Amino acid sequence: GRLAGDEFVILFKNIEHLDQIEASMQKIRDYFESNPFHYYHFNQPISLSMGYSLFPQDGSDFEVLFNIADLNMYKDKSRIKTLKHWGI
Repeated sequence: GRLAGDEFVILFKNIEHLDQIEASMQKIRDYFESNPFHYYHFNQPISLSMGYSLFPQDGSDFEVLFNIADLNMYKDKSRIKTLKHWGI
């Protein structure tokens, strides 16, 4: 669901391992990075930063879970900037 502007939330059920979240996030990232936004003759690459939180390990209410996911998203954003800076 869309929270605001360019912020979206995806809820996953029955996650048993962190690897499942990371694999799902990588699939989403790969899809958007390989499918630029097309408008007439204009093509705009799409980049995204993602973070996650786990219920109940990280918290039991939406605000706490959202804040942890938001912090993790900013870590991802920083990681992406570093990779781009080094040309990786």
